[in-house]
Amino acid sequence: MATPPQRPVAEAPPPASPPSPSAGPVSAEARKARQRLDSGRAEIFARHRDGAGGQQVVRAISDLTDSVLQDMFASLVSKDGSPSDLALVATGGYGRRELSPRSDVDLLALLPSQKADPARKARAEAVAESLHRALWDAGLEAGFGART
Repeated sequence: MATPPQRPVAEAPPPASPPSPSAGPVSAEARKARQRLDSGRAEIFARHRDGAGGQQVVRAISDLTDSVLQDMFASLVSKDGSPSDLALVATGGYGRRELSPRSDVDLLALLPSQKADPARKARAEAVAESLHRALWDAGLEAGFGART
């Protein structure tokens, strides 16, 4: 029995945007990030249709996500001009640079310890929370955890 032809990943319909947990208007930064992601993915999928292999595609998607996420993070941290005591660690497929087109973006936020200055800890927590909302608003489904 013949196997039905499978559609290439590049032609898969775009996933529905996840609902925004921010319950507020989407920021201009999140809209810009979504546009970068959409245009970057379209370019990556075009390269895939032109013969780029799967490993090249997942790495390109990971790199695109890195670029967008770094810009979003930098923007949030610089809003008041002070550094954040927060580190982000990519985990799962994203951490391996194997982010598939419909994968969620797994991130671990490393926060200051319980012994840290309470104001600095609160700031890091606020940045992590804002980043999580901004990722959703940009259309990235984020698997987000936080640890001290």
